[in-house]
Amino acid sequence: MAKSFRGVAYWTVSTKKADWTTLACNALKPVEQHGMKVQVVSGPRGDELVLSFPDSSHHKLLITAGNGRGVVRVSENAGLFVVCLMALRKAVGDISVVTDSQEEVPTIPRQSFPLFEHDWPRIQEVGGSLSMVASGAFASRYAPVLDRLF
Repeated sequence: MAKSFRGVAYWTVSTKKADWTTLACNALKPVEQHGMKVQVVSGPRGDELVLSFPDSSHHKLLITAGNGRGVVRVSENAGLFVVCLMALRKAVGDISVVTDSQEEVPTIPRQSFPLFEHDWPRIQEVGGSLSMVASGAFASRYAPVLDRLF
C-alpha cells in the first residue's frame, strides 16, 4: 500500500453484477432500524451506495463499471461502516476489506479486533441486525458456551 494511505481500512469492489449497488442497498436495509439511512444514487460517474449515520456523517461506495475502491477514514462511525462492508461481503460478495497493514478484516466481527473494540456495543447492535453478530441478550444468556468457542 502506498505511504499516503491514511485510514482504518481499505475496500475494493470488482463485480460483474449490473445491480450490485441495488443488492447491496437491500442487504443493508436492516441498519435503518438504528437510525441509519441507505440509498443508491446513480450519476454520470457510476452508482453510489450512500450510508448515512444519525450524526449526519456518511460513507460512500462509488461503483463504476463494476469496480470501485475506497478508504475508510478514521471517524466515530468507521467501525460501524466496516461491519456494513463485511455484511456486504457476506450477502452480495465481490468486495474485499483490508486494514492499513494489509490484514484482511475478519468475516465475523469480534470485540477483540482493534477496529471494533472501542465501539463494541454499537457494533454488536448493528452487526446483530445484519446477522453478523449475536445479539447482546443471546451473548449474555450463552456467555459460558461462547467463551469456550471463541
